[in-house]
Amino acid sequence: MSVIEVADREERPAWVQFEVRSIENKAESEKVGRYVGEDVDFVLVTPAYSKDCFEHKAEQWFENVKRDVKNGRTPPRWLELWQESYKRFKDGQEPPVDGTPIKGWSILSPSQEKMLLSVGVRAVEDLAAINEEGLRRLGMGGIALKQKAESWLKAAEDHGPIASENAELHRKVIELEASLEAALEQNRLLAQQVQNVSQNNLNLTRPGVEVAVEDIVEPEKSLLETLREEYRNTFGKDPHHAAGERGIMVKLGYKPDKIKEIIG
Repeated sequence: MSVIEVADREERPAWVQFEVRSIENKAESEKVGRYVGEDVDFVLVTPAYSKDCFEHKAEQWFENVKRDVKNGRTPPRWLELWQESYKRFKDGQEPPVDGTPIKGWSILSPSQEKMLLSVGVRAVEDLAAINEEGLRRLGMGGIALKQKAESWLKAAEDHGPIASENAELHRKVIELEASLEAALEQNRLLAQQVQNVSQNNLNLTRPGVEVAVEDIVEPEKSLLETLREEYRNTFGKDPHHAAGERGIMVKLGYKPDKIKEIIG
């Protein structure tokens, strides 16, 4: 990563969680001659892309953060985000996410979503701005995920009606590519499951009858069906009944090299 890229990268707020703990009130315990506890709110702070977690009493921690904001060491919007998280905690609600939530992001497969959340990446913006330490924690495929997040956010930028329409189409192309990748991964896993069943000598067939993967697993949509559905969602109507895969992909704005990569 170049010096310019480091300088331009937006820092991301730490992820904070709150919990109530019972702490001994020593003065009261000595006064009555038995243990006396009182509920105290604690904050658990995990810096962006880090596996470290720091614990503080919530009241004192907020005072420190306010002082850092006043001295210019912490952005004011981070304090607002954490205060909103604390308010939601007190109300029994989920904390807010700063940006587009990773949970439910259509680009990801379920396993990718689970992996990103497990390492503390909770927003698409977090993934796009992830640092070297975070990429190491993601492991293989981390750079590709970061690039997808960057492309998706760039496509989502609104610079007027025409650019907005193009951005929406570009985002849909990215999502379609991700859907195709997820379908291929699912087929591979299902094929492996069928192979494992065969290796365990389970009698799943009648004598003399061979069962193929497609006989056991409900078939996925064909590429043409997927593209026709994408065309319908994008333009609000069906493509011409004689339109093939290549023609539909051209209408959807696919680049020639991407078309060649997908269908040859």
